[in-house]
Amino acid sequence: MTQLNRRQRQMSERREQILATAFRLFETKGYNDTSMEEIANVADVARGTLYNHFESKSEIFMALISTAKHAWQLEAFARIQNGESAVAMIEYILYQASLWVDDHPFLGEAFAEVFAQKMMTNKAQIRFIVPEELIKIAQDKEEITNSFDPQVLAALLDSLARYWTMKYFSQNSKIKIGSRVQSDVRNLLQRLK
Repeated sequence: MTQLNRRQRQMSERREQILATAFRLFETKGYNDTSMEEIANVADVARGTLYNHFESKSEIFMALISTAKHAWQLEAFARIQNGESAVAMIEYILYQASLWVDDHPFLGEAFAEVFAQKMMTNKAQIRFIVPEELIKIAQDKEEITNSFDPQVLAALLDSLARYWTMKYFSQNSKIKIGSRVQSDVRNLLQRLK
């Protein structure tokens, strides 16, 4: 592992400070009612510093999602190294994502705005919640069939998670999706054995 110099450490810490501040503001005020200027003020950074790290509020939101997703994925790979099944870790990642949605209602308005904006500008990137490498591990261990391309299965699992996420937001957060996602994912993965 490479050592970060002092400047790199400071930049990383400032980035984390901005993300934590934005998360708190999105949570308390809502995504749409939070401005970049307010994020800079509350984070106690200059506007220029904020824009050096993030071009837009939607980029901050995507970074928050990426950070959470990365943590779940790292945990899953570590647990596989300790003997847990890859299928159980696929379920774990999707369940953690659904709990995150259940616990943070502000995600609804942010999802709606950010993903619509990304689709309109063709900036949507395919980054699956469940990484293809994890699906490949499950296939190599013969926990699920290898008759499907891992990217296709990752897209299928993403679609399932997004379906429940959109259902959650269309119901104005009146349903909890954690157990529903877990049940659907488990049923799907059992059929793929």
